Amino acid sequence: MGAQRQGSTTRGRRSARISVAAGTDLSFDDDWFPARAKLYVTHTPAMDGGRDVLISIDPAYPNRWREAPYYDRILQIAAKRGRVVVSVGSQVFTLRRAPAS
Repeated sequence: MGAQRQGSTTRGRRSARISVAAGTDLSFDDDWFPARAKLYVTHTPAMDGGRDVLISIDPAYPNRWREAPYYDRILQIAAKRGRVVVSVGSQVFTLRRAPAS
């Protein structure tokens, strides 16, 4: 199952919707289109039986996920879903929801 991209125009800017799991979708603008962003959003089975959002980064651009606008959005997804896995070549980073204080 791959990501599906559907487009709609809002306020003069094209908006992309990438479906990352059955019954679950995340909305991204064209900055997130894989050929432009050098990253790909999908899902992966989680150890707890659920699904994690997986972001695979083009190894030629290893720090892309730490750049704007990607990093802030990745943190938002982690806060909402609990965990995001970022894969850069052989390195894997897990971003988790901040514990409640």
